[in-house]
Amino acid sequence: MTFDEGLVTAPSGTAERTFFTEAAQVAQARSWVRATLPESCAARDDYLVVVSELLGNCVVHALPGDATLSVRHAEGVVSGTLVHRMPPSGHVAFTQPTLTEIRHLAESTTPPDPFDLAESGRGLPLVVLLCQGSVLVEEHPTRTITHWTVPGCLCP
Repeated sequence: MTFDEGLVTAPSGTAERTFFTEAAQVAQARSWVRATLPESCAARDDYLVVVSELLGNCVVHALPGDATLSVRHAEGVVSGTLVHRMPPSGHVAFTQPTLTEIRHLAESTTPPDPFDLAESGRGLPLVVLLCQGSVLVEEHPTRTITHWTVPGCLCP
């Protein structure tokens, strides 16, 4: 199954595309982001890591569904939103302990000890560190929305 290759209607400076939550789609999302952000963007590689980890978590830890990835690149800022939609089930994409860890990591002033993290491996702490704490997760019955900003973009 594939979605249309074109971009969905999105605000100016934003590209958006929907992917199924399947392992092969993570590589496609990375390729799409690589083509969306200019090679000269200093935050591009970090952004690719964040997208890989967040979409990969949807594939590994959540119910099947699809995820819409929005990439915003304007005025020296690179941010994103991932809306993971699942069939109605009453489950969210991330477990409550994982959401608690994300909040703790985002608020902490010291790097985490990966062995202290019960739910996640090194991926989510890496995302929080790359985003310098600017990760927000919204829970809804049929979708989880993750917002983030990757600092370091020097584009005009």
